[in-house]
Amino acid sequence: MYQGFGRLDFDVFLNRYWGERDFGFYLTYWLMANIIPWSQFPIYFITALFVVVTFRFIYKNTNATLIPVLVMFAFGAFSFYMAAYRQCFAMCLCLIAFEFAKKRGLRGILPYAALIYLATTMHISSIVFIPVYFLVRI
Repeated sequence: MYQGFGRLDFDVFLNRYWGERDFGFYLTYWLMANIIPWSQFPIYFITALFVVVTFRFIYKNTNATLIPVLVMFAFGAFSFYMAAYRQCFAMCLCLIAFEFAKKRGLRGILPYAALIYLATTMHISSIVFIPVYFLVRI
């Protein structure tokens, strides 16, 4: 799929994928394939993105950092997200959005809403993260 995206013109890509449910993911893949045509790049990129965003989230939101890291590796979250690219992209955006959910006013809600919108274009299941903004306020 990745190598095929590198051969598609943008007009052909748009006609073929515009109506797809997870258009944001396909657009990201198309952009990556046209910038870096190496077929192994998505695996390394998604792994690095997942590890950096997850470790940052753990560092900022927990006191005991060892336990969440062990849970991430022991219960299969890491291996699942290395196979589920769309979900991984969406989850990383949701974790970044969480930091904005903790802020008050427009400085919090606008970036939060933008990141959640991007996450839902990556994978529609991230729509369940919308109430987190309001749950943080409780």
